[in-house]
Amino acid sequence: MRTILFDAAPPEDDACRQGLDALRRALTDEGCSVRTFTLGRMAISPCRGCFACWIGTPGRCPFEDASREAAQAVAGADLLAVYSPVDFGCWSSEAKKALDRMVCLVSPHFAFSGLTRHRPRYASLPALLGVGWLAEPDPEAAGVFARLVEHNAYNLHAPAQRAVLLERDDWSRQRQVCRSALRGMFQ
Repeated sequence: MRTILFDAAPPEDDACRQGLDALRRALTDEGCSVRTFTLGRMAISPCRGCFACWIGTPGRCPFEDASREAAQAVAGADLLAVYSPVDFGCWSSEAKKALDRMVCLVSPHFAFSGLTRHRPRYASLPALLGVGWLAEPDPEAAGVFARLVEHNAYNLHAPAQRAVLLERDDWSRQRQVCRSALRGMFQ
């Protein structure tokens, strides 16, 4: 399974990076070929909201930075896995910036099926696995994060989605949580 991993783990946070390592291992255990984009090392500007990627240069952001390569990789993938620390139930700024730049993958035209969203630009887009890192248990943040990933998946026309939160735990337990989420997505 062609998998793109958006790594938004801060390099100095060893506990958070342990969860990332558990996710990577779970992905390879489940047979995924993983291409990683380490977001903290990439020059990705915030989306300017100009919508040129919808009309002027359909499917491609007119501003050249690392998001172009990331969007192209995501468009051809079976799975997009996003790993990020979670604050107040939301993605880190690095992860949000990268996800915002994926807007070029959907059409500017709207469709209504209970909720309004953009039509898909491509015949298929990848499933979305959102894996967040919480330093301490926080049920409210967990609920917000699950809804956020669900809505991200809806907007990106992901055929399957899961949200997982990892906390300070044994590495093998974190790995098992990620493996279970992956299996649950594709059953």
